[in-house]
Amino acid sequence: MPNQLKTYLEHKYSPILLLLGLTDPHPALLAVDAFCMTVFIVELIVHFCACPSKSQYLRSKFNVAKILLCICMITASGLEMNKSHMIGNNQLLKFFLIMKSISVFRLIFIFRLRKLYKDFDLLLLAISHSFSELVLLLFSFSILVIVYGTIMFSTELETDTFKNPLYAMWWALVTMTTVGYGDFYPTTTLSYFVGGVCAVNGLIVIALPIAAIASNFSLFYSRNGFLTKHMNAVKQGCEKSNTRNGDLTEHLNVVKQEHKTSNMRNVGVKQGSENSNTRNGNLTKYLNAGKQWREKSKTRNGDLTKHVNAVKPGKEKLKTRNGDVIKY
Repeated sequence: MPNQLKTYLEHKYSPILLLLGLTDPHPALLAVDAFCMTVFIVELIVHFCACPSKSQYLRSKFNVAKILLCICMITASGLEMNKSHMIGNNQLLKFFLIMKSISVFRLIFIFRLRKLYKDFDLLLLAISHSFSELVLLLFSFSILVIVYGTIMFSTELETDTFKNPLYAMWWALVTMTTVGYGDFYPTTTLSYFVGGVCAVNGLIVIALPIAAIASNFSLFYSRNGFLTKHMNAVKQGCEKSNTRNGDLTEHLNVVKQEHKTSNMRNVGVKQGSENSNTRNGNLTKYLNAGKQWREKSKTRNGDLTKHVNAVKPGKEKLKTRNGDVIKY
């Protein structure tokens, strides 16, 4: 960068704005940023193309956020490569910084790992079930910040430490959270006492809801451990059941084959029985015919006997006549 242009930019922009917007980063950082941007864009395109329902994909808030983040990354990368257009254009420079700031939110994609690690789900579940405790924490903090801020402002009226009560409330918030930036601090004896009570009270107010949230997380974590053990036991039971089912299937196949063989034998026996029944029917017919012939034969014998008996008196008469003829 020429010295005249550098001097002009230093007079026109603040050092922080000049550092963030117009300073060239290290080439390694540019390479890493380009690689990450490429991965995100390729993943978005593949995910969109593989999605069976495009309308349902676009209705997802998370997917819309990914699309907007990719647009911001592409815009910021394009402006990064053409910084000469931003010199002297404050609006374009601020737009570039806004795009860079929004691109930082791509770190929220790490929450997709909750599908692989159940601890993320447990943490979110514990926070959602501790909503009432969080509301109580915020409400208590708000009340105490207003109270201690007002008291501290009243005790420091003579020293002009706080310009207005809002600065005193900021001090109360920083003190209760034990951060202590040091931009404001008490200077009188009464203010020291108020500051000590404020700090101790802040510890108590923070500790109670945080303990409840930690208890919920511990409860869900222990239940998840029991559930994992149960699922592993069920999985092992299913594997054993599959093994037994395999053995049972083999046994059923053997029984089925034996049943087929038995059916074939039964068919043969049935055919033999039908043939035997046919033969028995023929034999019965033959026996019936013989029986009928015998009955007819008996009838004929009876008729013959009657005929013989009828002829016998004639023979006797003939013999008598023959005897008379001989005598004559």
